[in-house]
Amino acid sequence: MTVPVIRTAPVPVSEILDLRWEVLRPGLPREAAVFPEDGDPAAFHIASYEGDAPEVLGCGTFFPEPFPGPSSGPPPDPAATAYRFRGMASAPAARGRGHGAAVLRA
Repeated sequence: MTVPVIRTAPVPVSEILDLRWEVLRPGLPREAAVFPEDGDPAAFHIASYEGDAPEVLGCGTFFPEPFPGPSSGPPPDPAATAYRFRGMASAPAARGRGHGAAVLRA
């Protein structure tokens, strides 16, 4: 059995929107899969694919958020930025094949 190579790439949100809608917002209007963070200029979107196939099988959106730091002790460095992920999805047929892990690694 040959295990397909999973490749990832940063993509425009338009490339992952169909998968996000299908998996995370089924039965809702397509606009329900558009998140406010998509418009953040520092946000980025990762898609995963198998081999050279063009079909997006996994996705995630990452956007900056101030790092909250510990509840006690010195305040966090104001220059520190954390990234939150949102809209992570994998195609039903691709689940269990490593697409979610590949998106997070990317």
